[in-house]
Amino acid sequence: MGNQGRIALEMEAELPAPLSGKPTTVDFADHFDADVLHPEWNFVRNPRRENYSLKAKPGYLRLSAGPETLNDYHPTFVGIRQKEFEVEACTKLLIEELAEGQRAGMTAYYNMYYHYEIYVTQESGQHYVVLAKKVHDIEHIAVKQPIDFSGEIELQIETGKEDYLFKYRQAGEWITLGRGKTAGLCTEGTMIMTFTGTYLGLFASNGEAYFDYFTLRQIG
Repeated sequence: MGNQGRIALEMEAELPAPLSGKPTTVDFADHFDADVLHPEWNFVRNPRRENYSLKAKPGYLRLSAGPETLNDYHPTFVGIRQKEFEVEACTKLLIEELAEGQRAGMTAYYNMYYHYEIYVTQESGQHYVVLAKKVHDIEHIAVKQPIDFSGEIELQIETGKEDYLFKYRQAGEWITLGRGKTAGLCTEGTMIMTFTGTYLGLFASNGEAYFDYFTLRQIG
């Protein structure tokens, strides 16, 4: 084919048979029953493997974290890429004894300078569910809601074209804690363009937390 190894502007060729592929879906579920994490999961940089365990409590993912947070280079975090505008991510979090200053929850994460998170924590003996935001060099606690925490809580992030919606549930209906603008996590508006896109995932800081499941489904 071609002219002495050169490609012409117009050439005759046989077309290959069309590829038969499986239908793609953004839906994902992990109940942490396997021996290793599903390959869909991503870390930030090289993870400290000892911080992640599927064997400490069978059927759960344990995150064991030091003082590092999502603002640091090596947070204790695992995430799934957000592949569509409108999806819903859910998890169930268990903490046997929530320590002072401990944090654990879910995050919409672009990088260490841009992320929103919903988490549980304890301050001066009071338990809270918190919505926090980091955009550029601005850190902000948007909502800090006192709760009666008995060791279990479900968390949810619902995404849209304009807003991320953050919810929690202990019993009964989901309660909306707050929202954050999607523009705050978009490459076009960030000072560092990493082209990774936003992740929806789980994180911990200053202690151990167990996650019973993580589900992601398209809602749009």
